Amino acid sequence: MLYVLISILSLLSALLHVAPTQAKSAPSTNGSPLDHSVKLYYWPPSKHLPSPLAQIRYNPAAQVSVVDKYSPPSPKSFSADDDVIRIGLYDPTTKSWSGTVTSSSGFKDGYQGAVRLHLDSKGEVWHVDYRAFPSKREADGQKGEQLEVETVSATPGPRPHLNVPVVLDPEGKLPEEVVEKPFWQKYWWIFLGVAVLALTGGGDK
Repeated sequence: MLYVLISILSLLSALLHVAPTQAKSAPSTNGSPLDHSVKLYYWPPSKHLPSPLAQIRYNPAAQVSVVDKYSPPSPKSFSADDDVIRIGLYDPTTKSWSGTVTSSSGFKDGYQGAVRLHLDSKGEVWHVDYRAFPSKREADGQKGEQLEVETVSATPGPRPHLNVPVVLDPEGKLPEEVVEKPFWQKYWWIFLGVAVLALTGGGDK
């Protein structure tokens, strides 16, 4: 009996230790699970292949994100020809690249990066924008976020109005659009009467 009780307590202790581990494996922000991820690369012109820049997880519906890893390049690693740096998406399998360009000076100390992820209808990243700006927090002696992330969801475009019935006149033609007359054409007779009264009253005096 004592052996069975000890076994039950051991089992309960093991479950209590496993539960927190499973909860940490599904991180969330504001209650929204980060079920999408993307890996960004930077590519100086002097290099043959791009290098990893950041690993980001995000939720397309809630538009929340977390930067898991950010490895900005050191300006010392750039050559004299690396005036601009490509930032974007890279597929090592197909060697396909999609992205934008930014000045290499944006990776100097005192600057902060901001990336905008453009999402398609499925929530996948199809394009990336990047910009660098002076970090106000670092100027004040505070350590700020190294990389800001913004997600932009796809918005559906205008759709044509299909199956709209066409109304024809008795002659089988489209009715002509009635152009509304201006104010003076509608009430010209009032202006004419006022003018006549003014002339008649002036003559009596």
